[in-house]
Amino acid sequence: MTQVDNDSAIEVERFRQRLQLARDDNRRVEVILGFLDALVSEHPELAIVYATDAHRMASQLGLTTAAADVLRHRGNARIKVGEADAGASDLEEAFEMVTHLSSIAPDAELAQTATTIALTLGERSNASGDAAGALQWYMSALDACERVDNRAARIKVFESLGHLYSGLGDYTRALEHHFECLALLGDDADRDAVGVTFAAIGTTYALSGDYDEAFNYVTRALTEFRACDNRYLEVGALSNLSSILYSQNELTTALEYALTTVTIYEALDDHLHTAASLVTVGKIYERQGELDAALHCYLRAMRALGNNVDERLHVSILAS
Repeated sequence: MTQVDNDSAIEVERFRQRLQLARDDNRRVEVILGFLDALVSEHPELAIVYATDAHRMASQLGLTTAAADVLRHRGNARIKVGEADAGASDLEEAFEMVTHLSSIAPDAELAQTATTIALTLGERSNASGDAAGALQWYMSALDACERVDNRAARIKVFESLGHLYSGLGDYTRALEHHFECLALLGDDADRDAVGVTFAAIGTTYALSGDYDEAFNYVTRALTEFRACDNRYLEVGALSNLSSILYSQNELTTALEYALTTVTIYEALDDHLHTAASLVTVGKIYERQGELDAALHCYLRAMRALGNNVDERLHVSILAS
């Protein structure tokens, strides 16, 4: 048993001990709610069992807010174990309950819960290809967080809307939402968050074919990521810059950025991304007509991949 597994087992045992000591159903609901986040993350099947018990007790006691919160956790747990429809049903019921409570007595915590649920359902709809459903849920999330002026939640919603419209090919609307997100972040925002938004704007410009603006914003993202020493975000920005330059046939500079990504991934001991970056470098060499250098990169990529199983990357290397 690993240390993580051992810690998880200890946490479950602590939860069960506290549940046994609970003096009544009211306290039992409190105990279950206190541990549900961890249970959903580590033991979703167990979370479903205890959430079902807690929902029954909360409903009998008239604890509507607690019942809604329990349903939210059970919905997330069901989605995690593959019961997507049942999970979505739980989340939708929880959203209706929270929205009703919030309409009676506006409350920041209820609005946050409603926003979180709507975002989860929006992301699920988007992942399943239901763009209309995703848009409906994102707008519900926006409505919920604007009732109590929850800036952090609004940022998340605008970010999601930007990605949704980008996926639909409506780059003008996508940019509008990403710029709204940037404005909400303000001058006191975490630099990682600003960088992520710059990167999203740059990627959207690239998809629209405006490579100059794309390069500008991804470069600004790179500056933010380097300022906070976030190597994974930094290397992602470098990879995007290489791709943008490749699209403009600026192969020499594209190669410089791509080689830098290889160096960083090797330093991070990330074999899978090292291999993928080497494939990118190989393709640039191929386009330059340097076939020996390209072949060398593809062979290095195969060695870097080792025993890591990634069929698409294997196929990409072999095809190259």
